[in-house]
Amino acid sequence: MGEAVSKEGGEVLGRVPSPSYSVNRQELAMRSLHLNRFCIGPQGTFGVLDVKDHGPDGDKEDVVFRCYTIERPWANNRPMLSCIPTGRYGLKLGRYNRGGYPAYVLQDVPHRTYIKIHKANTKKDVVGCIGLGKDLGYVDNQWAVTNSRMAYEHFMETMDGQQISEIGIVSCPFDLHAEPWS
Repeated sequence: MGEAVSKEGGEVLGRVPSPSYSVNRQELAMRSLHLNRFCIGPQGTFGVLDVKDHGPDGDKEDVVFRCYTIERPWANNRPMLSCIPTGRYGLKLGRYNRGGYPAYVLQDVPHRTYIKIHKANTKKDVVGCIGLGKDLGYVDNQWAVTNSRMAYEHFMETMDGQQISEIGIVSCPFDLHAEPWS
């Protein structure tokens, strides 16, 4: 298990489990995803997704794309109702059948299947998946990510048809459901 540490203060944000899938790092393409959730509440789970480009030696990471994300609130990992647990997961290029376009599918999510990264604005637009947006805002009086189509198209251009990758997901310690004294 590794620890997610904030760059500012150096505090530990949480443990990130080791991958449960086997990937030959040399076969893994040079881009990976890092999702840092910053708000978990009844309006949804919001985060920042970075696509990182790794240098030829794997020692340098450059952020080549960044956008916001929307997921369902945490509901104990219940399928179709909850965001997925933090951790590190494989990604495979597949298809988002409801939308009829290519989408990345998360692999080996505990007790979950068909978790995809796709276009979405509010928590109603994701059924356990991860939606992308360029900005934060409101849609129909709900917290949302906006300009989803633009963000998604730029994301897919950045990934450039890469067949496999990986995503690391961490959550900052800010939870709107937590009691203020906890």
